[in-house]
Amino acid sequence: NKMLKGRNTALEERCKALDRKSESLERACDELEVRCSSLERSIQVLKKDVDWTYSAPDIPRSHWILKGHDEEYTAHMKGCLRRIK
Repeated sequence: NKMLKGRNTALEERCKALDRKSESLERACDELEVRCSSLERSIQVLKKDVDWTYSAPDIPRSHWILKGHDEEYTAHMKGCLRRIK
């Protein structure tokens, strides 16, 4: 009978410890959910007014020639810039 009471007491203590741990984890989870919601709202605000179009002006062929590059280089640069746009 004493052995059963001792075992019961140990199980009750373990159960209380697990309850405390569970409550702690639930609080942490709630805090993370609040933080996640806040970050999601921030992302929505940041991407709301963003224009992702390429807005740099065209670079004329003469620019590359004046820099000392040949026609082949100039043609490659035009193609490269066209793909970026």
